Amino acid sequence: MAESPKYVYVVFSSTQYIIAKCIRAMTRHRYNHVSISLDGNLQTLYSFARRYEDTPFCGGFVVETPERYLRRSTAATVQICAIPVTDEQYAAISEHIAGYVEKEHDYVYNYISALTFLFRRSVALEKCHTCVDFATELISMTGANISSDRFYSIRGLARNLARYKIYEGHFYAPLTLSDMPSPYFTKHSEKFKFKQTVANVSLLMNRYWKSLRLNPRLK
Repeated sequence: MAESPKYVYVVFSSTQYIIAKCIRAMTRHRYNHVSISLDGNLQTLYSFARRYEDTPFCGGFVVETPERYLRRSTAATVQICAIPVTDEQYAAISEHIAGYVEKEHDYVYNYISALTFLFRRSVALEKCHTCVDFATELISMTGANISSDRFYSIRGLARNLARYKIYEGHFYAPLTLSDMPSPYFTKHSEKFKFKQTVANVSLLMNRYWKSLRLNPRLK
């Protein structure tokens, strides 16, 4: 019996945060975020983003749930692409993601690269990614002809994956009991937010200064 085809789902989204709106204004593109899912129901998504809703500059590898996209009064606008993969590719990508999950707190959102993206450049730092870097890395493991050594903006990545688009509109995945409440929406004290932000940014800068001695790689 032939096995059911497997897919890697790429979810481009337009979120409702102030920073997200600024990004869309500067890039003039409707989407500001991209996530990866191996689940057709989109109950679990993977990306690099803020860890907590109320702490915008404390970011890293995150496991997202539908609540992030359905929390507001209006569901986020998304474009979903489904890339068919072989069993071997699916297993390799699953294992790769599992490595991120196992050491999720070692990874930091690359705010430096997020700034250089405006100039169509990205700065590669150890265990530091933007959502686009992370998505590109995983998509390069499929047969979608995306190279992890190339620079892609969200617009460029969406354009290159246009042939795989299966849906565009409001995010539609149903909430499950596991989504509520989500630690992402926990309200934190100003002291907690300050300490988390300083620790996160300090780790990023330490990796940046280390990379200067090793010649940082620009895409």
